[in-house]
Amino acid sequence: MNAICQTLSEHPGVAAKFNTIVAKMDWVEERKVWTLTSKDGMQLGEFWAVVATDKIMASPRAFLKTGLPRPLDVAVPYLAEKVSAVTSSPSFACMLVFSQSLTTIPLDGFNIVGSKVLAWASCDSSKPKRDKLMSSGECWVLHSTAEYALEVIKDAGMEKPSDELLSAVARCLFEEFKKIGGILEPMFAKAHRWGSAFPDVSIAKEEGCLLDEFKRIAVCGDFCVGPRVECAILSGISAAEKVQDLTYLDSKY
Repeated sequence: MNAICQTLSEHPGVAAKFNTIVAKMDWVEERKVWTLTSKDGMQLGEFWAVVATDKIMASPRAFLKTGLPRPLDVAVPYLAEKVSAVTSSPSFACMLVFSQSLTTIPLDGFNIVGSKVLAWASCDSSKPKRDKLMSSGECWVLHSTAEYALEVIKDAGMEKPSDELLSAVARCLFEEFKKIGGILEPMFAKAHRWGSAFPDVSIAKEEGCLLDEFKRIAVCGDFCVGPRVECAILSGISAAEKVQDLTYLDSKY
């Protein structure tokens, strides 16, 4: 799932730092720069602008991970307030592996309309370079509806789901998928609970992202535009363009 980010991080001029939680962001008024500090107290450097792409920066979960106040709360409270108001719906994702290609389905991905169980199906093997992972056959990914996920969670609770529960969910999603017709029994099936899968609201649908021009900080993600991966990309592009415009204005004046 990180292929896009990996590729971008290899571009000239990009210095990528992985496995690092930014626990603190401080705006240095005298020099008009941001200083970032990791969870371990390491100074990560000074930055002219910041783009935050994860709503956990304004979530109570940030404190659970770091023991420190939520980074956006301290940095830009009014933006943090908007982001923390975002709620999300759960989903179950299921990976299916078939020994043969599903030739009866002429699409790489599609929404399922009218099902209370299944919302989306996509051929994972159709993604770039994924076809090289298997000599034959295909992998498909299914997403449940929020309605189905909430019903399962209501009965099972929010504790870590058991293998038995996930197996039952995988079977249920596959049985719904099989109704399309001409679908073989999978060689492998595994479900995963996605607790905060899709944002329920869009907090910057027109603007594309949130921006504080004075402190040069942008917040972007699917929760800004809509609950799809393309919406996250569009929000990221919007943030990049707005920060680039600030660079132009700064150099001009």
